[in-house]
Amino acid sequence: MKTTLDLPEPLVREMKLRAVQEGRKLKDVAAEVFRAGLRAPKASTGKKAYTQKLETPIFACEESKARAPHMSVTELLHLE
Repeated sequence: MKTTLDLPEPLVREMKLRAVQEGRKLKDVAAEVFRAGLRAPKASTGKKAYTQKLETPIFACEESKARAPHMSVTELLHLE
């Protein structure tokens, strides 16, 4: 089923990175995150329902030994 959601940019970025890392589709990662949120105990009033922090990977370039801790999905997809 298709639907449109307005999600925070950092959350979408983390889900996209996880999808690229795991070779999965964004929709599958999003469904996993939503299911995990629904299984979690209800948050009390005043607390955010989404509490899991997704890890942001650090990519190292073998040739220059440079690190890119904030690589966009577009940059990631253009790596060879």
